[in-house]
Amino acid sequence: MYRFYFLKLLYIIISISAVFLSTTYAEIVVYDTVAVKNEEVVIKIEIKERLFKKGGELVEIFIDEKSIGKALSGIDGFAFKYHKPNKIGLFKIFVKSATKSSSANLLVLPKKSEVFLVEFEEGLLENNPFHYRTSVREGSQKVIGQINKKYPVIILQSGIIGKNFIREFLKKHGFIDLLVIPCKDGHCYEEFNQKGITVKAIVGDIYITNSENKEKPIFFSFRKREGSIPVDDWEDIKKILFKKN
Repeated sequence: MYRFYFLKLLYIIISISAVFLSTTYAEIVVYDTVAVKNEEVVIKIEIKERLFKKGGELVEIFIDEKSIGKALSGIDGFAFKYHKPNKIGLFKIFVKSATKSSSANLLVLPKKSEVFLVEFEEGLLENNPFHYRTSVREGSQKVIGQINKKYPVIILQSGIIGKNFIREFLKKHGFIDLLVIPCKDGHCYEEFNQKGITVKAIVGDIYITNSENKEKPIFFSFRKREGSIPVDDWEDIKKILFKKN
């Protein structure tokens, strides 16, 4: 009997593997980018083929439907394009090859701008990340829209949930169009500093301890943790943030 179930399980695994290997999982991944007006920024593109990186793929890059040139992916699967934006605002990056295409956002800010960072799992999900399909934090859409009018809001991908799911989640739950950038161990904080952009506040569990910038951001957390301001909901965040200004 146990042998029967084992063979059945083995058959299922082999069948799934066969379907997976017979499908071409070719894709272009374009990373959301934050830039400063009149300063050069790198647009990062990743080419994948099934589980592997794909080199030698020629892609063309567009900013708001205007071509800024082409780039070739290296053996690591990455292609890079340098761009110096001369206008402030939120722009659409569109990248295409002969058979594939993808898009992302480019946020161009003036130097010395302030931004508001939100860690996805801790800031927007009501429950444990392993139950992320169940609930969005009440009022987060409305308050984020209000905060974004003063401080551009950027979503941080810091946990196990992928960028594509985060994008779909934001769209499904009626959020405004927001950048989603990877941020492990708070490294993105220093990247903002290097661009001359100040992090006004962070919602989540990323706590920054090392920085050349003496002015530390405001830390909000839905958990009680040292160094952060505990909050119960997004209305609390709005009241404290705007009161401090």
